[in-house]
Amino acid sequence: MPDESKEVSLSTMTDTLSSQLNGTLRDSADALSRLTTDMTETLGAAAKTATDITGNFANDSAKVMAGVADATGKITTDLLETVRTLTGVASSILDGMIKMLSSQASK
Repeated sequence: MPDESKEVSLSTMTDTLSSQLNGTLRDSADALSRLTTDMTETLGAAAKTATDITGNFANDSAKVMAGVADATGKITTDLLETVRTLTGVASSILDGMIKMLSSQASK
């Protein structure tokens, strides 16, 4: 007959780890969203300043905005890739912990 205290303990630890991992991933996604918003606002202000300085809205502003859009896209892509990598690592760690706990519980 299996030891119910080990099963409850394993279940509790698994639930706790899963909850902590989900919280961390949710916090990372929120931080990424805030960072992207802040970055877009900052780059927009920089583009406006550049437009004001040059006084040639039609030509120079278009170039600045194209550069801003390109930079924003690259940074956002890099940030999303980082979050994907962190999610994969966290998932692997959680899987390993669950396997280890399952192994211990079955002894």
